[in-house]
Amino acid sequence: MLTYIVRRLMQAVLVMVVMSGLVFVGLYVVGDPVSMMASPEATELDREAIRRNFGLDQPLWQQYVIFMAHAVRLDFGNSFLTGQPAMALMLERMPATLELAC
Repeated sequence: MLTYIVRRLMQAVLVMVVMSGLVFVGLYVVGDPVSMMASPEATELDREAIRRNFGLDQPLWQQYVIFMAHAVRLDFGNSFLTGQPAMALMLERMPATLELAC
């Protein structure tokens, strides 16, 4: 029984890593994340500042490693829209999510 539980936990971790990688790369397939964050009137200098501030000037694999290191600590950064911590926003919406799931 213990072997079964350990195997299932390892499968769950693998699925989470693969899915997080697909979503992470999917952001770049949809378009440039900077264009989603910057206003249409932003200059190229403003866009470069956003890239630097969010670490988007680093290679994609390095961005993913940093993201996963923060995710393990449950630090998902701040929302682009509200500026609030993303974890607080997720916890705020968790009761409704659990209600729908049940």
